[in-house]
Amino acid sequence: MKYGEQYGDEGLWEGSLYVFDDRMGVKFSDKAQDIGVCIHCGARTSNYENCALASCNDLVLICEDCKQDGAKMYHTALCRQTATTGV
Repeated sequence: MKYGEQYGDEGLWEGSLYVFDDRMGVKFSDKAQDIGVCIHCGARTSNYENCALASCNDLVLICEDCKQDGAKMYHTALCRQTATTGV
């Protein structure tokens, strides 16, 4: 965190920094690039979400567009099926 605060995106750092609080990620400037990839469409993203299946709850990268589709909040078809059928 200190490195990013001091050098921002002008140093050796790329992308956003994952943090263990409600923010999930910190970008040090408006120049920060998204270097993660959405698990559904492959778009660049830094957005982390928990799988919508509470018993799974895996943390995955999902872009803002895919996040709008509730079915894509499940990170796998099996998680979506388990949530809808209970099996």
